[in-house]
Amino acid sequence: MPTPSMTILGLDPGYADTGWGIIHFDGKVHFENCGSIHTPADMEFGQRLVIIEQELQKILQKYHPTRAAMELLFFNSNTTTAMKVAEARGVTRLVLAQHRIPLVEITPTQLKQSLTGNGAASKQQIGKMVCLLLNLQQLPRPDDAVDALACALCATKRII
Repeated sequence: MPTPSMTILGLDPGYADTGWGIIHFDGKVHFENCGSIHTPADMEFGQRLVIIEQELQKILQKYHPTRAAMELLFFNSNTTTAMKVAEARGVTRLVLAQHRIPLVEITPTQLKQSLTGNGAASKQQIGKMVCLLLNLQQLPRPDDAVDALACALCATKRII
């Protein structure tokens, strides 16, 4: 049975920076684009969420992804930061749901294991695998975009 062709949006949500990456998958992966939605630190928090929503809408309109992938929130000791990141995740989930784009959620360990074979892989190892799998000459910037591309790549393994 042939592998379906799809465009996958990887997301690394945050309220300061939301990384995004677009890949096309047709049995092989092809890099499309990546970047980050940046919100100014001095802006009112609600307005930061509005910027994330508006910019994500633009990305969806431009690339028409058929699937999205996002890493599950890792909760550490800073509850204030975790709650704000959770709100940014909520905005991304809402926008995806509005467009009826299925979402694959991946734990940090699953992502590392899927890309490197090591559930405790470093950020550098993840970055190297992103470059290798997408045939990129250099690591994309910013780091949030690399994390988003890693999510998108991991989603291809959950499809096939």
